[in-house]
Amino acid sequence: MIGVAPGATRPGHALRLTALARTLLLATVLLGYALTAQAETLFWFDDGLYPVDNAALASYRLRVADERDGIGWPAELRRIEDDALRMSGYVARPEPGDTDVTWIGGYQLYRMTGEHRLAEVGTTDAQARQQGLVTTFDEQGRLESETLYRDGKRHGEARRYHDGELSTLTHYTHGQRDGVHAEYVQGQLRRIEEYRDDVLDGLTEQYTIGMQPALSSRGHYRHGEPQGWFRQYEAGATISEIRYVDGKKDGPERYWHDQAAGQLREIAHYRNGKRVGEQIVNRYDVDSRVTVKTVFDSDNNLLARTEYDNGRPKIRVRHLRDADPPREVREYFDDHGYVYAYITGFPGQAREIEVRFDGEGKLVYRRELRNHHRVGRFYEADENHRTTTIQYDDQGRRHGGEYETLNGKPLRALTWVHGKRQGPFIEFAYNGQQSIGTYVDGRRDGVFRVIRDDQLIESTHYDHGTKDGEHILYADDGEVLDKGRYVDGAKQGAWVESTGYVKRWQGTYDNGERVGTWRAINKWGYPAEEGEYDHNGQRTGLWAVFEDNGKLSDCPFFHDGKRVEFDASDGDSSQTAVESCRHKLETEVD
Repeated sequence: MIGVAPGATRPGHALRLTALARTLLLATVLLGYALTAQAETLFWFDDGLYPVDNAALASYRLRVADERDGIGWPAELRRIEDDALRMSGYVARPEPGDTDVTWIGGYQLYRMTGEHRLAEVGTTDAQARQQGLVTTFDEQGRLESETLYRDGKRHGEARRYHDGELSTLTHYTHGQRDGVHAEYVQGQLRRIEEYRDDVLDGLTEQYTIGMQPALSSRGHYRHGEPQGWFRQYEAGATISEIRYVDGKKDGPERYWHDQAAGQLREIAHYRNGKRVGEQIVNRYDVDSRVTVKTVFDSDNNLLARTEYDNGRPKIRVRHLRDADPPREVREYFDDHGYVYAYITGFPGQAREIEVRFDGEGKLVYRRELRNHHRVGRFYEADENHRTTTIQYDDQGRRHGGEYETLNGKPLRALTWVHGKRQGPFIEFAYNGQQSIGTYVDGRRDGVFRVIRDDQLIESTHYDHGTKDGEHILYADDGEVLDKGRYVDGAKQGAWVESTGYVKRWQGTYDNGERVGTWRAINKWGYPAEEGEYDHNGQRTGLWAVFEDNGKLSDCPFFHDGKRVEFDASDGDSSQTAVESCRHKLETEVD
């Protein structure tokens, strides 16, 4: 039972389909009773959308059409008082005595308050699970959210809006946050985070809002816990930095008066979340500058060794024996003293994680190796602003989402299952051309489409990787170039084919071979060629060849696909060669 009365949704939020679906499913018993006892198509609900057994007690009326329309029976839920529409869509009509009533297909949900505006639009499958894009609107009719669903779970981009402006952008995989989550204030980026399996995992950044927005903090998470350096900035300068390992402070914690001038305000050292004292052994050069710094714990175990170049750190090796599992981390520093790469090794295991950053501290590369092959998440961003994200299973096979972008725009999105492509995919070429289709067990299956500038260029049907079904190819101006049907990968039946824009052929295929009469017209609409193919797909008999203006120019004779000479004069010396050819053609063709 549902405890929300019509119109009781909070301002700016539409009633969720899941709640409405539960409410409408409460009509199950009543609908099953009505179908069995009365075969009626009207059902009644009170103010709280609870089923009632007669119209006198009802505030809402559910009307189900008697005839199926497509996937289901059209249905409308309306308020009796003013006939205001609450929801429209389709239901899976039950058999008499069946108590399972389900809304399926496209639906529209309306508000019962204010100006009775549209609140939500979406689609459900036969199990009442949302599929595809679900869009909601606020009380003023402005866009409130756009969310992609698969099998009832958020899957893909989810956008939320405030006062008509984008407020959040989140990527989901099977209902869990997976990828980038961004927050905006008045069109400006406020915060960006990376998620994996619905927990923070990766980079997080926060920015100031105003005339000159700037980075105010940056850090990294792994499996929901802080990992690595967390820094705060003010007016472009670093004011603090804290280092974490597995969610606990581990390493130096620094605060500056002026970091560029080296005016340190405070420093402390932590290990495994506790402040510690350390035994430090330094080596210096002739100018009294440190060249090697070695740190030991109270039991004289090596904790870290740092090498310096001209007073700046270059390489640091840290030994994390108390971590689970133990690890060794190699950090590489740039000329400004910031880590641009670190490699984490796991003693006794064939496992290694490498992470790299650009000059701005943004992640540009991540890969994990186990037993010398990639596992987990791989990420790379190159200098051309191309990013690639790929998931691998424990055997090094691609498994999960693969995404590629260029300058923030998508280039490729597809899914792998243990090394084989599976499910929908979309690919973008540099010219904006899109390839859209579906893979099943690594092979194309269903309709494959190519779209350029919002215009369909190609559509081909596949069956388990083999062309099977309708095929059509368009020119840029929308004119049909090729059109026909494949059967088990071979062209079959009537076809139209083009040789670029020069000739357009029309004829019949049998198991991939041209047979029977084939005709071609040129780009001006005049006949270009005409003749017969034998059952082996070879030209045979007399053919006609025309000039660009449609005038007959030649009548070659073919046998087994090869041209052979024949006497075209018929012994009448008064006929020209073309006239004799035309007479011969008319005689042969007729």
